[in-house]
Amino acid sequence: MDLINNYNNYLNYEPHPFITALITIFDKNFTLLNNKHKKNYITEFCKIISYNIHKYPSKFTKSIKNNIFLNIKDNIADYHTKQFISYYFNINIMIIIDYKYYFTNDYNNSLSTIILLKHNNLFIPIQKFYYHIDIIHIFNNLHQELILNNIDENNIKQSSLIFLKKINNYKLSELHSLLKYYTIPNNFNKQQILNYIKNNILHY
Repeated sequence: MDLINNYNNYLNYEPHPFITALITIFDKNFTLLNNKHKKNYITEFCKIISYNIHKYPSKFTKSIKNNIFLNIKDNIADYHTKQFISYYFNINIMIIIDYKYYFTNDYNNSLSTIILLKHNNLFIPIQKFYYHIDIIHIFNNLHQELILNNIDENNIKQSSLIFLKKINNYKLSELHSLLKYYTIPNNFNKQQILNYIKNNILHY
């Protein structure tokens, strides 16, 4: 089923926590397991990944590694955890929300891509591995999300506050660039744009 033309249909599919959504793509038989075996599978999956975090010395600081280790063991996927999982599986992870997309890491066109639709703070897995030629089609039909890429879904309030503080120092032209795929009046001043981001996008 074509992702772009059937986006709203996909939103009727069952959503999952981030790591569980990935597992359903990696292992097609996962959904056939009973709840007890699914829970054991997820626990073992997280355990194997978490004990490999220290093999990536240059990617993260020691403090971030420790947080990733604890998060994955508890099946929690914050911003850095998503990045690490992408490195670990050597794959692009694209997240789509409201016809806008972002990647957990910088896009690498030599790698395959998996796609998750974010819906009600959970993720709907698209059961396919995408290659660069497929992703080009998505690039041509969706917009890049420049704001939500900075927000940690597991700590929305704190990460939104940090992001708002960061962009408070942006020039007016930089703020307009952030919102180039949103419909806002061209004559919005800096404070109006900041309020729009806070209230209409971050819902902070």
